[in-house]
Amino acid sequence: MKIHWYPGHMAKTRRLLIESLKLVDVVVELLDARAPRATANPDLDLLLKDKTRIIVLNKCDLADLEETKRWVLWYEAKGLLVLPFNSSAGNKKAASAVIEKAAAPLVAKMKEKGVKSPKELFTDDSIKIMYSDMEQTYVRLHQLGYRRMPEEMYMQWMGMLKNEPEKYIDKK
Repeated sequence: MKIHWYPGHMAKTRRLLIESLKLVDVVVELLDARAPRATANPDLDLLLKDKTRIIVLNKCDLADLEETKRWVLWYEAKGLLVLPFNSSAGNKKAASAVIEKAAAPLVAKMKEKGVKSPKELFTDDSIKIMYSDMEQTYVRLHQLGYRRMPEEMYMQWMGMLKNEPEKYIDKK
């Protein structure tokens, strides 16, 4: 007889993770530098095998320095990027540099396909205006309380906005 011990919330989280991974290019896995294997999810090795993965060994200031070096070498031998990190010190530049390094090949592929980076997009004034308008629309929707509407009523309201926008435009 096989005992199924996997709790429901963990199974649900695993399903959501698998679904979300379709949209993810680089995964940053945060582990405690004092006990990396104990704080790692063993399922991730299998789930993330095709993803660019970065291991962040947090609280490295509280861990044994030599032991942390061994863990860095162990993860690097598995082909992973590793960053010993102290979140209390807030060395965000080092973390950003590692993430950019990991994403560089993917970014290059996207540029070859003609995809613009956010920095490139925001040099165009029309994009800035559209983004600002979108933000203002979200603020207005939030102020109106759209989250509390039943879905059917919300969809009907959105249809009215589309068909009769002049009724709902803020005329300040």
